Amino acid sequence: MGGIKYLKDLISKYPNDLDLGKAIRSIIVNGNVSSETHPLQKSTGVGPVIGIDFDGTCVSHEFPYVGKDIGSVPVLKRMCDSGNRLVLWTMRSEKFLNDAVNWFKENEIPLWGIQTNPMQSSWTTSPKAYCEIYIDDAALGCPLRLDLGTSDRPFVDWEIVERVLLERKIIK
Repeated sequence: MGGIKYLKDLISKYPNDLDLGKAIRSIIVNGNVSSETHPLQKSTGVGPVIGIDFDGTCVSHEFPYVGKDIGSVPVLKRMCDSGNRLVLWTMRSEKFLNDAVNWFKENEIPLWGIQTNPMQSSWTTSPKAYCEIYIDDAALGCPLRLDLGTSDRPFVDWEIVERVLLERKIIK
């Protein structure tokens, strides 16, 4: 079945309750439509879009500076290598946002989007970045650790996050 016909069938089947993001991913996964690679995307995989906070998540809390290493780099790289698409989702703006983006570049972690999912403008005008998973130190249930030698505030425990990602087959 062609991609457009498949999408039309989904829309007619679920006219009031359709998540267009899921429909589009379904088309891509079923091989009916080829996915275009966003310029910032390293992988051509179709893993989940994952929203990543910065302060307290990728690095320790040191705003307005870039914080210390908390073990996120190898896990973030594995996420990308496994076909996942990362969206930087942070309160940082202007120069401070550039500092965070540069941290990803310096650590050779490709971002698929910055503050937005590049695909969502085709189906919503919402300013919230649509992601299937969010990793944020402020999220209820996100595993945190406190290491006073690194920071006086808790930050994401990447060892636990990595185990969860492996268990859920989000990374290889």
